[in-house]
Amino acid sequence: MDMNDIDWVFDTSREDTIPKGDGSWWRWGLKYWVIGSILGCLGAISFAVTCFLHPRDVAPELVFAVAMGVMIALFSIFLVWMTYRRAVRQNNDSRSG
Repeated sequence: MDMNDIDWVFDTSREDTIPKGDGSWWRWGLKYWVIGSILGCLGAISFAVTCFLHPRDVAPELVFAVAMGVMIALFSIFLVWMTYRRAVRQNNDSRSG
C-alpha cells in the first residue's frame, strides 16, 4: 500500500479492516478520524449555508436539509470514485505481480 494515495482511507473491503498488528492501529484510527472529520465539515458547511444564504421566506430547516442532501450526494460520488480508483489499482497490481 502506497501511503501517498488517499483511497486506502476509504477502503471498505473486509480485508485489512481490523488491524492485525505491525503498527496498523494508527491507520485504523486515522481512517475513522478522516471520515468523521469529513462528515463534520459537511455538516458545518450546510450549517453555514443555512445561516448565511437562506432566503427570509424559506424555513431554515428546509435549506439545511437541501444543503446537507447535496453535500451527502457529493460525498457519495467521491466515495464511489475512491472505490473505483482502489479497484483499478488492485487489478493493475494483480496483473503485474
